[in-house]
Amino acid sequence: VRDVFIASAGNGLLLADWAQIELKVFAHFANEQGMLEAIRRGDDLHRYTGQQIYRIEDIAKAQRAIAKESNFAKVYGAGIPTFSNTAGISLEEGRAFMAVYDATFPGVKRFQDEVQAVIRSRATADAPGWVKTPAGRVHPVESDKAFKGLNYLVQGFSADLFKRAIVEMANAGLDEYFILPVHDECVFDVPLDLMDEVEHAVVKVMNDDEVLQCPITTETKRVQRWGEAYRD
Repeated sequence: VRDVFIASAGNGLLLADWAQIELKVFAHFANEQGMLEAIRRGDDLHRYTGQQIYRIEDIAKAQRAIAKESNFAKVYGAGIPTFSNTAGISLEEGRAFMAVYDATFPGVKRFQDEVQAVIRSRATADAPGWVKTPAGRVHPVESDKAFKGLNYLVQGFSADLFKRAIVEMANAGLDEYFILPVHDECVFDVPLDLMDEVEHAVVKVMNDDEVLQCPITTETKRVQRWGEAYRD
């Protein structure tokens, strides 16, 4: 589908994407200092997670893949069976891995438990509990699905930040080139002779060192056809 989108005549497509924004929000909320330090250093967070859990520096590609699935399992509220299935490991291995994860990153487990406790405390006989992002957006959460609360907070606040960035780009005059927002990616149709100037302005607006405990950074690509950026 992305291959359908091409630059206008004389233009190029500028793609701007936030690097691992949901994992950064996740680490911020959990106040997990090890993860935050790894992000500040510019480390690959999934690799760092695998290194901490396997207790080795040079982890294999397969080990990083499992660590990646474990991080997203935490963000999206997946249980042990779902995590084990997506990671391609046995249920016993998945249970053991997550036990080590919780011991290695206690801030994550503590935050999970706190969120679920707050949701259940807010629920009444007539209404579900809820979570509220720092931007003030409220997400109802049924008590029997309180595990979803962390996901709502992480994805909800990530979306809030993205919407704020879109407004700031419009204020900076970039809406003239901004044609499409997709999740945490922005697509711009830019005259080739203005590409450097627009790219600099976009990165300046999207980067942020203050809202989270770790920096929000932007990755950019220049293509003629949107799908080019997604080919191996």
